[in-house]
Amino acid sequence: MAPQWRRTGFLLDALFKGGVALAYAGLAVPIGEALAVPAGVVRATAVPVLLSGVAEGAFAIRSAAATHTRYLVAYDGGWVLVTGLCAALLAGGATGAGPIWFGYQAIASLAVAVAFAAGTRAPVRSG
Repeated sequence: MAPQWRRTGFLLDALFKGGVALAYAGLAVPIGEALAVPAGVVRATAVPVLLSGVAEGAFAIRSAAATHTRYLVAYDGGWVLVTGLCAALLAGGATGAGPIWFGYQAIASLAVAVAFAAGTRAPVRSG
């Protein structure tokens, strides 16, 4: 059985992703305008972000095994790198940073969703 703190951490991260997805869906127009991205791209990104949150939440309830922490570390590390790159592009006056940022979130969130969904379906190990 997973420690309660890990299960709680997975669940809180899943809830955060749900909140981000709701914000993207509800505030797509102003977010899109601020980052020069069509609102449809922002809304489309909300879907894989929400799916990754749902898969992570289901995993937390079913198993919360430590093995899946690496997926969150990889996602967050990539997010920091891509965010830094996009910030540098924006600071330098370049365009196109918004699509890169949302593209990363969409693709990486799908990868996380697949990893957690697979972990949810795996047999729970005891001991």
